[in-house]
Amino acid sequence: MGEDIPNKEIEARFLEIDVPEMVKKLLLMGAKDLGEELLEETIFYDPEKRWLKEKKMVRLRKTPTKQLLTYKHTKSDGPEGTEEIEMSVDDLAKTRQLLEALGLKAFRFQEKKRRVFLWDGVHISIDEHPMVPPYLEIEGPSEQLIKDAARAMELDWSKARFESSRDFIEKIYQIPLTGLSTYTFKKIE
Repeated sequence: MGEDIPNKEIEARFLEIDVPEMVKKLLLMGAKDLGEELLEETIFYDPEKRWLKEKKMVRLRKTPTKQLLTYKHTKSDGPEGTEEIEMSVDDLAKTRQLLEALGLKAFRFQEKKRRVFLWDGVHISIDEHPMVPPYLEIEGPSEQLIKDAARAMELDWSKARFESSRDFIEKIYQIPLTGLSTYTFKKIE
């Protein structure tokens, strides 16, 4: 038997950032700029949407350089509260067919722009969704490293958010993502 592989996603978000100021800080800190890309995602739930209450989802994501299948289950509202299992896939259409054959349903197609930086073992992303001010996401192997990165960027840890982007977009910006089938920069319905 193999060892259990930890599948914890450890991250914190900081909303409504000043992008030029944050990029300047990151570059002055010596963060490596990995560039910006457009992420295209299809979000799957069970047909009855029980997963929404259980805070579970499956995401099929396409970037310019890779395609990923991700299962997420948010178990608590904290930096280490989300279980995440992610893998590369070669064929998006076949993967979608597999998910649908397993009984999952594609509920939403969405886009976001992401600019990624790497600093001291953490990934720092500036994310932009349609109709939502840019926010910063810090993800790393431990809560302490995430806190260290936030401190280096002069961010107030008491303002860190740990819920999913869907949750804060719905709560704060009143965009009903769970009821939308398309959430892109050109079309929202």
